[in-house]
Amino acid sequence: VFSFAVFAPAFCQQVWEELHHYEAAAVADPQAGLPLRIRHDGNLGDLQDCGFAPLLRVLEDAVRPLVSARLAEGAGFEVNHAFLTRNYVGRDGNATFKIHRDKSDLTLNLCLHASADVEGSTVGFYESPGEGEVPEEPRDRRYTHAHQVGHVVVHTGGSWHKTDPITRGTRGSLIAWARFLPEASERPVVGDTVMLAPNPRTATGVLAGGAAGILVHDDGVSRQPFRVASLDGAEDSYYHSHDLVVVPR
Repeated sequence: VFSFAVFAPAFCQQVWEELHHYEAAAVADPQAGLPLRIRHDGNLGDLQDCGFAPLLRVLEDAVRPLVSARLAEGAGFEVNHAFLTRNYVGRDGNATFKIHRDKSDLTLNLCLHASADVEGSTVGFYESPGEGEVPEEPRDRRYTHAHQVGHVVVHTGGSWHKTDPITRGTRGSLIAWARFLPEASERPVVGDTVMLAPNPRTATGVLAGGAAGILVHDDGVSRQPFRVASLDGAEDSYYHSHDLVVVPR
């Protein structure tokens, strides 16, 4: 478990406010077509699809040296899922957080907000007593982390952890789940015939079912930079940077 400062508190406050502005706008005008995913706990989910991908890329870059040096030497990674958490006294389930592991290779927990009077809402980390065994509280707790606005906590998705109940004030985080990428391969270029790589993030579109297509555009910066046309040119679809493999000529 690692923690360090990545953003200024003033910037985190701007992000916190913008997330709420986005949520309010999407709820107020469903016809606007703004993506809106409300999670089971009432928080805003799928931030990677709501216009916040550039922020997530900056966060990736901020933690990359640590990840490379201490958690996954030489391995690439990308944030593939992100959501907002909001903790406050009276929230349903506030006292029933469970010890769990995440469905990620890496978890980045960025504290965006903490009221001046906040108490609680710390995170406990645990050591399993044996393979496959769920740790117990308090016997297996090894570290308790107190959040600071602008600081990120980085840990493997397999680390057992639990958010402690908040007893006063409010606090919120941006949680980003990241996955390790396959070993680097040569980037396809426009004009290449391509197919889907194993376990692609986007498995639909013109390349679904083992079909081949032609890479017709690469914008070089977005999360789905590749535009691929079907072989007959009738349709096209967008794919992520590690979704494609080049078909040998």
